[in-house]
Amino acid sequence: MAPLERRNRRFPRWEAAIFAGAILLRLFILSRFAELPYFAQQMGDMKFYHDWAVRILHGQFTDGHAFYGLPGYAYLLAGFYRVVGTDFPLTWLVLAGVQSAIEAVTAVLIFKFARRICCYESIEPSKPRPKIPALVGVIASATYVFFAPAQAFSIILMPTAWLVCAYWFCVWQAMTGGFTRSWIRSLGMGVLVGVVAMMIATILFAIPLLLLALFVPRKPEEDVTPPSRRYSALCAAVLIAGVFLGTSPAWIHNYYVAKDPVLLSAHGGLNFWMGNGPGATGYPKIPEGMRPSQEGLLKDSIKWAEEAAGHPLKRTEVSKYWSAKANAYIWSHPGEWIRLMGVKIRNFWNTFQYDDISVITLLRERGVLLSGLSFGTIAAFGLAGAAVAFWRRSQARWVAAAVLLHMAALLSVFITERYRLAAVPGLIILGAYLLWRLWLSLKSHQWAPAGAIALLLIATSLATSASSPDPSLWSLDPYNVGVKELAIAETLLAAGGSVEQKAANHTMATEELRHAERHLRRAYAWLQGNPGILFALGNLALDRGDQAQARQWYDRTIEISPTYAGALKNLGFLDVEAKQWAAADKHLTAALQIESDNATTCYLLAKAKIGLGDRASARAVLDEALRMKPAQPEFLELRKSLLSPGEAP
Repeated sequence: MAPLERRNRRFPRWEAAIFAGAILLRLFILSRFAELPYFAQQMGDMKFYHDWAVRILHGQFTDGHAFYGLPGYAYLLAGFYRVVGTDFPLTWLVLAGVQSAIEAVTAVLIFKFARRICCYESIEPSKPRPKIPALVGVIASATYVFFAPAQAFSIILMPTAWLVCAYWFCVWQAMTGGFTRSWIRSLGMGVLVGVVAMMIATILFAIPLLLLALFVPRKPEEDVTPPSRRYSALCAAVLIAGVFLGTSPAWIHNYYVAKDPVLLSAHGGLNFWMGNGPGATGYPKIPEGMRPSQEGLLKDSIKWAEEAAGHPLKRTEVSKYWSAKANAYIWSHPGEWIRLMGVKIRNFWNTFQYDDISVITLLRERGVLLSGLSFGTIAAFGLAGAAVAFWRRSQARWVAAAVLLHMAALLSVFITERYRLAAVPGLIILGAYLLWRLWLSLKSHQWAPAGAIALLLIATSLATSASSPDPSLWSLDPYNVGVKELAIAETLLAAGGSVEQKAANHTMATEELRHAERHLRRAYAWLQGNPGILFALGNLALDRGDQAQARQWYDRTIEISPTYAGALKNLGFLDVEAKQWAAADKHLTAALQIESDNATTCYLLAKAKIGLGDRASARAVLDEALRMKPAQPEFLELRKSLLSPGEAP
């Protein structure tokens, strides 16, 4: 073993201190989050994973179809629920604690990367142990720990933290060659990649680095004995076999239970269409008429594909339908698609924060998150560091390659803050490396290299600071935050408890509605013709008890988007409240034709049918509502009122 490598192993106290500090800061953020009144409320994609996990917990392991959404995190949650129980605040605390520990491991990996790269480029093996590289590593780790998106996604029900840690562990193994000495280790790396791929498939883009590590020549100071070509080929084959072994729960279910040839999940075609169809912006763009929620989007994509085919489809056929639409557009508009790829690359490096679930803004405004550097600053330093790494033929090239591979994984779909978060550790490491090279140049009075680095940093800062003028992008974050605040207020208003507790909930709900109005008005100022924003403003008025104002917002929504099911349903609700039965029947029937899986719409339509005197139709639609939600109390109460004399309930 080389002296430098022995010296690196004398620093366990650094790793221990960084791990402890990182996990304590994450737990501190979690404690702030737990103080919020809506700590345990699930919204958006978090609710999608939670509901799926609850179904698994109750024994619904499959719906008989291939997975339409990556299953790994849902089954992981179900396992936590089984062990910890269904007391959700407690379960969330335990899971967020585990994810905080995973984030601390990521911080340790960042430290090890930065220290190793700087050590190899700053000293000879025979010289005394350096302290500066370790300090550079500490700064790099702290930058990640205080990065706001990393803070946010570590404490919510999302698999992002698992991907980030696993991806950079794979890169560390590739850079150091730690797994290349044994086929068993290669198998283990493959299994790790496969298991994590069932949560987020972009980790599969770490495989090229792992394969390259098996064959690339190593420098003598790296103390990695290159295996023979034959043994490297064996390890490569074992690595790929490990990936298939790790993903086996998914493809065994799809191939042999669902009888559908899908490796992981069949929703890739929909994502491909959203990222490459007409009007694509490089960010997620929900097709017009589809529901924006994760579950609604998936259901609508299946429904639309089956309506186009005229018969039920397997999930692979649904995916092929959307992929074919995207490919047809690409081949017929090659120039526009090439420009779109350029837009996606710009979006990846841009300082603009596109958080499609807007949890970062929500937590920042509630004082949960700590202050840290923006993505634009980190990207500017990281991009300049990547250029220096390739020029100097440094070990940092492994990190730069990992960042570029992760970017390539996103170019086939779209860019969001949580998707590009996996590149942030690499950008921080490259930024630390850049500062290290700058410090060495200044220390040795090498003014030309120092000036070149400064000019490069200015250029990358300009490249990453540009922002999009599209008002729809600027309206998204306040819109999403406002919708979440509406959901929080509605949950607080519907909560039971003592008179004192209800009064406290009403006070908190009023405050949330005030925040929601501020955000939705800001979104409306950016984009006044968006039906989703108009619908949300209608919901805000409805929550405040102003039915006349709510109706005006819903009518404007229908004028712009006649098939907006939510607005039609809520207009039907207002009609039922006003006992305008014919109008209620019209609005609710139209809503049900668009959104046939909404139990509340069926229930309201049943009440409208009763008002019109059509009890037979009322029973039919109410039975459909009960089929979807058999234990809903108000559904059962209305069913009793429809029973004939002597008929058993």
